[in-house]
Amino acid sequence: SQAAGLVGWWPLGAYPDSRDLSLYGHHGYITGNPAASAYGQRRGLKFGGPSDTDSVGVTVNEILNNTFAGSYTMRTVFRTVDGGASQRLWGLVGNLSTGYRYHGVIVDYPDGKATFYSKSKNDVDATETVGTDFDNGEWWDVFWIRRGTSREIYVNGALNVTEAENSTAQTGSNYDLFIGRTGGRTGGSQQFGGLVDDVRLYNRALGINEITAIYNETKDGGYGELAAKPRRFW
Repeated sequence: SQAAGLVGWWPLGAYPDSRDLSLYGHHGYITGNPAASAYGQRRGLKFGGPSDTDSVGVTVNEILNNTFAGSYTMRTVFRTVDGGASQRLWGLVGNLSTGYRYHGVIVDYPDGKATFYSKSKNDVDATETVGTDFDNGEWWDVFWIRRGTSREIYVNGALNVTEAENSTAQTGSNYDLFIGRTGGRTGGSQQFGGLVDDVRLYNRALGINEITAIYNETKDGGYGELAAKPRRFW
């Protein structure tokens, strides 16, 4: 099931007010004035990029809150528009009172690659996408996965790269999710420039068959099984 382990679902193209449709109530709040916009087969919430302070991003406070056990899946569907600088697509930031914890993605320019980071108070690890230029104006469906001792990236339903995870797993609570930006509890930087839709966060690592199924069911711009049967799974 697409809902198993789902702790947050933000179909930003259909619901640009950043509500969580997973039924867990992890509703976000929007900084600035991003608006829904359509391109091709899909709509997304449009963020203005690093130079735009009016369309900044979405923040979801304490999204994981004692449910994060080291493995997770973040799924983002996005389209880049402003390629003027490196930009933060999403970030999970937590445990700031006891030490910096960060997981997230920076889309780099001008090469159009994306870097998937895991950082803690004492170490940092990163994986870069291979042979993919995200700065081409098309929609991309990417799953960013931490699976125990590995970090994996799936692009448009296929494995792009996998590497060993060397940073220490962080199992604490109170992780905040930032979409289109990242930062501390009240700050942000390197805003994303482009459209973002169908953001999903799972408290487990999805398998390849699940990833392929979600991609195939939603590549036409829809939301697949989640839209057809909204349910809550414990």
